[in-house]
Amino acid sequence: MKNPIRLIALGAFMSIVLLMYSYNFSFNSSVFSVNSSGEHQLSFSAPCTGINSVGGRIFNDPEFNGQLDGDTIGYADVKVFLYQLDGLGNSMLVDSTLSDSNGEYVFANSGSGGPYRVQFLVPDSLGVSPSFHGLNSQTTVQEIPTFSCTVNLAVARPADYCQSNPLLATSCFLAGDALGGGSSGAGDVLVSYPYNSSGFTPPTHLAFNSEIGPTWGLAYQRSTQCIFAAAMMKRHSGYATLGIGGIYKIDISNPGSPVITNWLDVNTLATVDVGTDPRTYTLPASSTVASADPAAFDAVGKIGMGDMDISEDEQSLFIMNLNN
Repeated sequence: MKNPIRLIALGAFMSIVLLMYSYNFSFNSSVFSVNSSGEHQLSFSAPCTGINSVGGRIFNDPEFNGQLDGDTIGYADVKVFLYQLDGLGNSMLVDSTLSDSNGEYVFANSGSGGPYRVQFLVPDSLGVSPSFHGLNSQTTVQEIPTFSCTVNLAVARPADYCQSNPLLATSCFLAGDALGGGSSGAGDVLVSYPYNSSGFTPPTHLAFNSEIGPTWGLAYQRSTQCIFAAAMMKRHSGYATLGIGGIYKIDISNPGSPVITNWLDVNTLATVDVGTDPRTYTLPASSTVASADPAAFDAVGKIGMGDMDISEDEQSLFIMNLNN
């Protein structure tokens, strides 16, 4: 990933807590069909009885375990083909259909009773792909010996996956000069902790102030297990090496030994200007020594970077440029 970055200026300054996973908040937008008058209609198949019929369901599987849960969302408009097999490797197309608004499909009066091959064609427009095999799902091509109403297919978006107890990461802030060699630079400013933590659970260190300074926007690239952290303008807190335009990469593939990289100074890009640090003085090296920091007083939220996010394909970073 070579600096895949797009900068956008939005008139807001939002807080973000990085989740080391994505919530399952998918919505099946294909449950509606449209008639000739442009009206949205729900469509449902006749129930599969298992008598002279073959059927099943195409369902959302955010857990990637191939199991059909009670609250599972179905996917409409998946093309399903039914073939009759002759036992010699030959097949003949019996019929084809589309899954209904609940993700269900059925071939009634399916012929001789098998064996059959059922084949699913998932359209790219749904933005999903087949999930893992499991109790209630197999592959996109399935062979069955006779009539059945449980020829199901689990599909999912990889971005919807969430483990049962994911890590969360968040920024912390310390006063003082991050590069001054004192207690300010030696403190934690990026930490992680399990989702199910309760009571007093000491967080896990990810980055020192001297390594990334004050940051706000966070994004997680799951394919590389790297966090991207964008510098922010904060009163009483000095920047790390890359300054006001700094984006740092924290590799947590080995959580016990994170690796920090000075990834990019966006101010070095030809068309980007997130501003200049207005300070002409040095902040105290100690995090416990008071400072006035007057130049930063009215600069917060007006220069530097705000929130940051990563595209679902993990090829672009989107950053809020506050210097507008």
